Amino acid sequence: AWLPFCSTEKERKKFKDSRRSLEERYVNAEFYLAQLRKAAEDLVSKGIMFEEDLELVMDQGAAMYEFVKENGCWKGSTTNLTE
Repeated sequence: AWLPFCSTEKERKKFKDSRRSLEERYVNAEFYLAQLRKAAEDLVSKGIMFEEDLELVMDQGAAMYEFVKENGCWKGSTTNLTE
């Protein structure tokens, strides 16, 4: 399970989420995917991840980025995530 980041700083403040939003973390999807690829390739080089899984990770990462960008954070609770 995971709780997605808020899409924007405005949404993050509304829901009192102490974690930086998607827009605060990454300039755009291309930047995010470059960071993801770098991390995944590092895992492959250390033998922690199979090279043949790299494109699957990239595809899933792209889908997750778009999901969070379009849907934002989970709105089931306005509980402060810092507590």
